Amino acid sequence: MAVLSTNWRPNDKQLKSFGCIAFVVFGGIAGCIFWQQSFWGREMAAATANGVALGLAIAAALCLGLSFVRPRVLLPLYWL
Repeated sequence: MAVLSTNWRPNDKQLKSFGCIAFVVFGGIAGCIFWQQSFWGREMAAATANGVALGLAIAAALCLGLSFVRPRVLLPLYWL
């Protein structure tokens, strides 16, 4: 018997929660990269850090928006 079990078919409420959590996680990582210009000790050029932070911020906004409009679209990200 497994210690943890994964729900491979979440309902819409669970996907909304997942989208909100993904928003916080992606947004937090984007903020850290933007302000520190590094990720896990790896220094980045300012332009690179800003581009990566912008991409993660867009991903965060998409996760939040889709979680309220069409939560089923988040299923592939949930399965990762």
